Amino acid sequence: MYIRCVSNYDVMTVFAEAQDFFNLFFTKLIRWSQDVIKFEKGVWVRIYGIPIHAWNTKLFKLAIFYCGRFLRLDNSIVIKDWFDYARVLLATSSLEVLNFSEIILIDGELVDLKIIEEWDFTIVEDVCLLNDDVDSKASIPGKFYDNVAPEICDQVNNLVNNMADYWAIDIDVD
Repeated sequence: MYIRCVSNYDVMTVFAEAQDFFNLFFTKLIRWSQDVIKFEKGVWVRIYGIPIHAWNTKLFKLAIFYCGRFLRLDNSIVIKDWFDYARVLLATSSLEVLNFSEIILIDGELVDLKIIEEWDFTIVEDVCLLNDDVDSKASIPGKFYDNVAPEICDQVNNLVNNMADYWAIDIDVD
């Protein structure tokens, strides 16, 4: 989130006076400069080891808190089609493949969760980072491609066709 002052006041003066207020909502505040470039990629991760009684969105968000920003859950997880693992789409700045353990206290018991990045069908994941209204989009489950909404398939086909057309023009120029 960027904060700027539309009046003639110095934004840093206004910000300094409201520091306590901003600290209520943000964990890290930095001053923007041209050197600040934020890179994020969208990835699906699977979270294994979640006890059924703790199966909820708050726990999923807590589990991935240190590795990325929560975007949404797979539709099959929301309707509780299975309880083997939770499938979460997140935005991360990590260039490494996510594969780690997270120990979380659940009802007085330490639970070891395994969080592993998926390596399949990732062509459209970064599109999710461009839209703030992520809850309105259907997710593309990793193993249920037959259930993908036709409009999502059309969007992917259009993206691929546009990329192919662009590359064909680029090749003809040479």
